[in-house]
Amino acid sequence: MPIEIFARSVSQSIGNGETWIAEIGGESAGTITVNDRADEGLWSPGELADAVIVHFAIVNLRFAGQRVGQALLAHAASVARERHRRWVRLDAWTTNDGLHNYYQRTGFRFVRVAGPEATGPSTALFERPTASWVPRGPMQVPALSYPELLA
Repeated sequence: MPIEIFARSVSQSIGNGETWIAEIGGESAGTITVNDRADEGLWSPGELADAVIVHFAIVNLRFAGQRVGQALLAHAASVARERHRRWVRLDAWTTNDGLHNYYQRTGFRFVRVAGPEATGPSTALFERPTASWVPRGPMQVPALSYPELLA
């Protein structure tokens, strides 16, 4: 994906209030974007209608092992509950077995590799029922605004 398209997508997600930052001790520890959109050909319309989709789930490696990723994914589940969606779904880099193992350890089920109509390197599809998370309320992390990213 060209950087311009990626930047436009991230900017749109921030502007729409779909992106959150997790902080530990005042430092950015990770980020996640949650919405109801997916790249073409990954999920069927029916699968999209009953799910939120996770994008750009990133943990600062300085905070690895501190369950930041799990907290971000739990936040995605709280967004799903608020929207009355039964599933949290995501796509992962197709050849990244370590990432696939991580998602499976955190309760996600491997669904399939998307068909040939899907483009891009992230076609391994995973899902987890929203009800499988114990509700703890929303994460106490601020939504970013685009100007904050430029500061």
